[in-house]
Amino acid sequence: MQPYDQVIASSDFRNLRSILTTGCLSLAFVAATYVHYGDVLSPVSTPNIIRWLLIGTFFTLLVFHRVGLDSLLRAATGVVAPLLAVTVLILTNTDLPLVDGISHDGRVIEDFQFLFLVCGTATMAYSALKLMRQRYCLPALLAMFLSLIFLIIGMEEVSWFQRALEIDTPDYFLERNDQYEMNFHNIHTTKMEDVYYLGGFILLVATPYFKEQINNELSKLKYAKLSILLPDFWMLAPFSLMLAFVQQGQIAARSAPATMILGTILVLIGAILRQYANREWGSVFQHTLSLLIVITGVLFFSFYDYIARGGRPWFPKEYMEFYIAWGIAVFGLSLAMRIRNTNFEHET
Repeated sequence: MQPYDQVIASSDFRNLRSILTTGCLSLAFVAATYVHYGDVLSPVSTPNIIRWLLIGTFFTLLVFHRVGLDSLLRAATGVVAPLLAVTVLILTNTDLPLVDGISHDGRVIEDFQFLFLVCGTATMAYSALKLMRQRYCLPALLAMFLSLIFLIIGMEEVSWFQRALEIDTPDYFLERNDQYEMNFHNIHTTKMEDVYYLGGFILLVATPYFKEQINNELSKLKYAKLSILLPDFWMLAPFSLMLAFVQQGQIAARSAPATMILGTILVLIGAILRQYANREWGSVFQHTLSLLIVITGVLFFSFYDYIARGGRPWFPKEYMEFYIAWGIAVFGLSLAMRIRNTNFEHET
């Protein structure tokens, strides 16, 4: 076992490396976008938001350099996720063209969905390679499979770069695709949405809540090594917020959204009771806040007639997909940091 001072020194070195990397990326991105765009960037444009995120990350790492990166990721996600959800709910009532507009194809929300999915792809591939080197073959194969799935979802989100490369839609997609784009998920839109949303619900809501029970079952089945891939319990509170964004009329028309909403509410209530019994008041507050936001969002989007005010019927679902993609990125980053910090020599 490493002495405490060596552990701290190692952590400081990794954080210093992260600070320097983020600083260099910030300078390079700001310089590149300034040369390309000049001073005409919209405050809510994708490049401008990336600028602020990189600069904010740099100063956060600089100020909290002695805090573990996994703790920073957890804290930042726990604060930003509910703030963003509440902001979207408020702006839908006060500035609908803004929240609807930035969720159009090729705008901020879709761009970040793609970036998050690329992050999830890269970090899962990294984890797969690290696990393979440690002869965790089955977890490595599963991680690589997830990496491939995330990559396909990301490429589908941007229609395999059709718009960026100015590719004409092939006849096959013109005849079958609901939006006349070069992707497969809009050929069977409803079914593909349900699969994606249910997958996000299982990964980011159900699995974190039942992690302990799943761990026990995997141990009984002699697959204990697979437990390293399970998302942490703390991811439940921020990413359960994806179920706050439902399309008007879809709860009554489709069973999948109603099932996920009911499941999320029950899971959050269970988490509150569990943490209350353990007197973990911070977690009780966090899960209670998520529960209130989910219920408020469901009621708001179900009864507020944003369609009559010019909003697209499906625009709330863009934010649900955003939260799923964000959760995938955080899951990948969290897993990569966990594997990096695991002492495999003492694993059984």
